[in-house]
Amino acid sequence: MKKTFAFLLMLVLCFSFTVAGADQFVYEEGYPIGAIIGDAVSGAPVLGYRGEYAIGVRTIEVVNPEEVDLANITEANPRPLYDRKHTLEVWYPAKIAEGAKQLSSYTDYIGRIDEGDLEAFDYMGRAMRDAEPYLEGGPYPVIVVSHGYPGNRYLMSWIGENMATKGYVVIAIDHTDSTYTDFNPAIAYTGSIINRTVDQRFVIGQVEVLNADGWLKGMMNPEKIGLVGYSFGGYGALRTIGAKLSEGTLTQYAAYADLLTEAEDFKGDERVDAAVLFAPWGRALFDLDSFANITTPTLWIQGNADQIVPYAGVREMFAASVNTDRYYVTYELLNHSASPNPTPLEAHKRDYADARRWADGVWDNWRLNGYNAHFLTAFFDAKLKGDEAKMDYLNVKEEIGRNVVYSTDPEKHTYWPGFEYSTPTGIIIEHVAAK
Repeated sequence: MKKTFAFLLMLVLCFSFTVAGADQFVYEEGYPIGAIIGDAVSGAPVLGYRGEYAIGVRTIEVVNPEEVDLANITEANPRPLYDRKHTLEVWYPAKIAEGAKQLSSYTDYIGRIDEGDLEAFDYMGRAMRDAEPYLEGGPYPVIVVSHGYPGNRYLMSWIGENMATKGYVVIAIDHTDSTYTDFNPAIAYTGSIINRTVDQRFVIGQVEVLNADGWLKGMMNPEKIGLVGYSFGGYGALRTIGAKLSEGTLTQYAAYADLLTEAEDFKGDERVDAAVLFAPWGRALFDLDSFANITTPTLWIQGNADQIVPYAGVREMFAASVNTDRYYVTYELLNHSASPNPTPLEAHKRDYADARRWADGVWDNWRLNGYNAHFLTAFFDAKLKGDEAKMDYLNVKEEIGRNVVYSTDPEKHTYWPGFEYSTPTGIIIEHVAAK
């Protein structure tokens, strides 16, 4: 009887905390919960809601000197060099004066510049532009976010805001030549194959530089870095943590083989402590055996109806990553939009081909990203902050969400910790330990 009572009390506390999570913030008048991208809507699991920190956001530029200028390669000068610039968006814990509005405006885009249909739109976020950093809680772990093809630093701004409120500095990259505003069809695809991992490793290296001087001084912990990659960003992340391209790929891109070939002893960037891979692209380019190089803990997230990045190919990469402790979250019937922001209203006046950058035919992005925030928080808190108890949210008794059982008998209860009743349906959580 005592065991059952204790178990019931735990359930009550769990579900009470879930409800309480929705009320952690006083939302600005006119912007209720669910009105701003990044809000976890009612029914989100307990870690999906924003955390305790007020946050700021700043836009900065960094320059990677003497990179190969793919746009200006000639027979006479096969490796011209240039300063490769990147715009970064940085979200961080901040000091917000009492009564000040924790709001900012972001400018994103529908369409693409090369297709002549680029259209800007603005949307609100819950972060104060250029706010004073809150140093007292730091140094904070860092999360680097890498977008898809094409994409930009705002495609997953919900990650930046949500994770910053939980005590992280989040840095999202604009990958040059592969954003909506600078997409260069002559070099974008090959350039992304070459530069995604180069850009990621450079920005990871900038953490120590930015932490040494300027407004970010002392804010970050360069010894605790997480990496998030979506689609082509996931391809880059896999290379960054140790996967290598196949001999067939190097032959196919022989003109750039020197830019694509890793050092023989490269086993992954040791500065990355944990990686989240949203629908990572590129299975056909990789040497599957090289996935044994990966030892960084990984969380893979994808829909099993993905028509852009075939689910079966990602499963092959996951299975081949035998030396990483890894988790796979599957959203049943979800297409490729595993992590973008909710669809902006402005996109609905255009064809679905434009809205599909964010939207899915089955899943609601607001709810999906509440789940994503829950899983990312559990994973990164465990791997970057040492809060291993958070892995209980991923180490579930029953992998298939629609099969979970809610019971007062602890032996029969398989409901996922932190989830509201009926919400695990459509999700699968798998765990495979490193061999």
